[in-house]
Amino acid sequence: MKSRISAVLCALLLLTAAAPAAQAADLAAQTLTKGILGTLNASGASYEARMTLPGYLGQLEIDTTVDGEEESLSVSVVRIAKGESASVSVALSRFDGCIYQAGLTPDQLIYKQGVGFARQEAKRASGSSDKTGGSLDLGKLSGLYTGRIYFYYSMEDLGYKNIDVIPDEKWTELFWFNLGVDYVLVLTEADAAEFLETGELGGYTWPGLRRLLTGESDLEIYTSGSFDNFRTVNTYENGVFSDVSTQWYAPYAGRAYEVNLMKGNADGTFYPQGQVTVAEAVTMAARLHNIYYGRSGDFLQESPWYSVYAGYAVERGMIDSDTFDADDYERPVTRREMALLLSRAVDLTELPRTITVESIPDLKKNDTDYAAVLALYESGVLTGSDDEGSFLPDQPLIRAEACTMIARLVTPELRAAPQTQD
Repeated sequence: MKSRISAVLCALLLLTAAAPAAQAADLAAQTLTKGILGTLNASGASYEARMTLPGYLGQLEIDTTVDGEEESLSVSVVRIAKGESASVSVALSRFDGCIYQAGLTPDQLIYKQGVGFARQEAKRASGSSDKTGGSLDLGKLSGLYTGRIYFYYSMEDLGYKNIDVIPDEKWTELFWFNLGVDYVLVLTEADAAEFLETGELGGYTWPGLRRLLTGESDLEIYTSGSFDNFRTVNTYENGVFSDVSTQWYAPYAGRAYEVNLMKGNADGTFYPQGQVTVAEAVTMAARLHNIYYGRSGDFLQESPWYSVYAGYAVERGMIDSDTFDADDYERPVTRREMALLLSRAVDLTELPRTITVESIPDLKKNDTDYAAVLALYESGVLTGSDDEGSFLPDQPLIRAEACTMIARLVTPELRAAPQTQD
């Protein structure tokens, strides 16, 4: 009996020893590119830029301790080849103020068992920013780094090129903002192998990293999209909707139907004067995003019906989990909210600017949503609701207006000049 037990134990030990360690999937590192636009409330300056992050593998969301405080970290994981440096860069295509040259030093976060992460200046990393953009060189070594590029500016030119030579008394006229990614985890091939073998890297367990490296992550990576992905999938002809024929919005309703972004009611009506609910607006935005990034725009339905779209929008960073309360989804969406959803669904910086717009009559330049609305005006997606070009930001959106926005957004030949009815 003892000999049989010994034989079984030996066999188990041999099987255990022969079991291979988890292997990194053959993941192709991609270059993450992202258009960014926004308005700075402190000064009213608007910006447009494009962020680039080479070697991107995916995203981790981690709750941990940093400098003694509980923090939720959004970490972009990148892989570098031997001899390469990790980097983050931002190219500015538009900015309303005067940006000064600045040298930058990102932080590195070092983990200590039982204490958490602590920030310190990264010894082998550097960066710079100016009116054309900025970049961070995070070096050739693995580690967790901050990925934000800081820009220092004034609304009027102070007569200096570099931030370091501006006198102290002038600093009251300065502002700053940052673009990029929150944190970057830099990995080499050896780092990935070490982590999969030991379950730790730098003493930390990195929740979610194993699934990412082995290709088991549930979140599909979207690195770049295109307006060319919006193709006709439904056939539209007069009579598809019983209440749409020759009205001004008819071609827009038809096009929104063709690209599968809006549908009619069960009774065959489009209901053009009906108000769009928040649930419907989030659904349109989720489908827009999904198709823009090369997917089908089809979703498996859940209960309530809009939950799958809301979940997708949160997952993809289009809205936060608390942007809309549960009760909000049944109320009418405002024109402002729809414009913001569109700006999160696609990259508005890719739209050609064919119209000069000096101002939007009923939207202040320091409004948080000003840059997004301005981009829609300048590209002919929005043209205003009256002769003055008013946006009516807080007015409920109706379906005729929604289909017009969507059709113009995805179809260049339908984009309009100012004074065309919206």
